Amino acid sequence: MKLLIITGIYPPTPGGPATYTKLLEDELPKKGFDVSVVTFDSVRHLPKGIRHVVFMFKLAKKAKGINSMLVQDTVSVGFPTFLYSKLFRKKYIIRVPGDYAWEQARGRFSVIDSIETFQDKKYTFLVELLKRVQRIVVSGASEVIVPSVYFKTIVDGWISKNKKATVIYNGVEVQYIIDSVGKSKKKNAKHYVSAGRFVAWKGFEELIHLFAKQELQSYVLTIYGDGPDHQKCLNLVNEFSLEKRVFLPGKIKRNVLLQEIAQSEGFILSSSFESFSFQLVEAMATGTPVIVSNVCNLPEIVTDKVHGLMFNFFDEEALLKIITQDMQEEGLPKRLSDAAIVRAQYFSIENMIEKLIPVIKRNQV
Repeated sequence: MKLLIITGIYPPTPGGPATYTKLLEDELPKKGFDVSVVTFDSVRHLPKGIRHVVFMFKLAKKAKGINSMLVQDTVSVGFPTFLYSKLFRKKYIIRVPGDYAWEQARGRFSVIDSIETFQDKKYTFLVELLKRVQRIVVSGASEVIVPSVYFKTIVDGWISKNKKATVIYNGVEVQYIIDSVGKSKKKNAKHYVSAGRFVAWKGFEELIHLFAKQELQSYVLTIYGDGPDHQKCLNLVNEFSLEKRVFLPGKIKRNVLLQEIAQSEGFILSSSFESFSFQLVEAMATGTPVIVSNVCNLPEIVTDKVHGLMFNFFDEEALLKIITQDMQEEGLPKRLSDAAIVRAQYFSIENMIEKLIPVIKRNQV
């Protein structure tokens, strides 16, 4: 069976859709699939407008003889796929990794509302256009995949009442992480790690503010990654004179990041929004205790005081207590670590593939 994966980004470009695409490209051939990929990265260097036209031609060429199409983006590749499907009467499956319109509204159009508020509130013409295009593309799919039960509640509001999104949790290379990192790495006491794209909803600014407090003067924080807010966070580190305790070294190789997480005292995920966090599951698989904000789908992954410790976004006092008291409780970090490794295996690639294959087969073009 021939599957075409249509994605906005592809390695070495970082991001969830790129990671997901590469996993499918590697794993599905083991199940008898002939997988090919067309990516918007190949036309991104072209002027706006022209790049979408060129991408349509690339898509049409790649789609010849294909049995099924899986789209990984709701706008940049989603809209050209929607147009192609209407012109040639082809079906497509769409996996919705996040709310593209909301992310663009937060990053480009000064919107500060939560993703929940964003769904029903009215905004400027361009923001509303993005929302409209996204909903048209998702509604036009033969089946919609979402990465969490939480995000299903968002996406179900975009599509007709007689169609509901299918939840398939993202697959993570859990066993590879367990085998390569192990559970017995030497821990760097009082050194905490976070990682991700530097955008407002990741909570990195709030985390830097927290580590400026007197109670954490003996603690170290390293946040790995890059993104539009990286310089703003660097400026904040300088403003609070935290250069010797808070480090923002940028993006590093994945295997190095996993080692850094494994050797830290704890991994902090301080987001106000996640549709599904690859990074959280990977951190759990390293055996490092995780400290997680209690938002969106994160309680689907972590049970408080079982697989990790949770706090309300952004409750400084609660997070201070977790770092300075709870994490110092004898035996607790190890109990969390052991349980997290077991829990992480639920989000394995094998489980994801097992649930994805029937969706692909029942939506052949």
